[in-house]
Amino acid sequence: MLILIAAVALGGILGLCRRPAGARTARPTMHHIWLLGVGAICDALALLLTSNLATLALAASLTAFIAAAVANQHLTGVVIVGLGLLLNLTALVLNNGVPVRQSGLEQAGKTPGGQPADLDGAHHLESPSDRFGILGAIVPVRPTHDVFSFGDLIVILGSLEATRELSRRRRRRWSPTERDTYRDRIAMIRRVQDWGMAPNPFPLSGSQYSAKPDATAPLVIDLTNDRDTSDRLHLVAAHHSR
Repeated sequence: MLILIAAVALGGILGLCRRPAGARTARPTMHHIWLLGVGAICDALALLLTSNLATLALAASLTAFIAAAVANQHLTGVVIVGLGLLLNLTALVLNNGVPVRQSGLEQAGKTPGGQPADLDGAHHLESPSDRFGILGAIVPVRPTHDVFSFGDLIVILGSLEATRELSRRRRRRWSPTERDTYRDRIAMIRRVQDWGMAPNPFPLSGSQYSAKPDATAPLVIDLTNDRDTSDRLHLVAAHHSR
């Protein structure tokens, strides 16, 4: 439990340290949160009950949590949590309880070597008759004196990711004044500049504005010396006026 709380706290810190998302980015939300409450109540009952009733209560708790994960599959971290819970539920159903490895308890410092462990009703010591014992509680964590299953570790990792995603900040939306100021600044940038020399609106040659100047260039005619045009004074005068 302490490791799970630490993972959730670390995920919240990492989410707050992330670069804020856009102001209009949709904020991820949790759906059907009441399923989490049902799962927590059943989990508490599993600690108080014994034998098969404790196993049924723990199975109901895991089922409620998995249903909450399915309802919130839009969150990557919640999907990871659901996968870990499914592994724990599989071990619970196959073995009528969660098998706990004795060597793991000893390495975690929970029980001295050779002494029986004090386990609640939904957990029992691993025996040769247990199926898929690797899904049981076999990973010792000495700092907390606990033994975790691989499903528990996946749940912790998914909880960290889900909290990191949910705690990400959003940028503050602009006020109407800030929005008008930005529009005025953009309008000033888009205005036509009134400095500098404007380009000559008249072509400097007959082919300057042609797409194919080599093919469309007009022939150069000397109006003053050409035999066909030298007697047309208005053309000569127009040539000299340019």
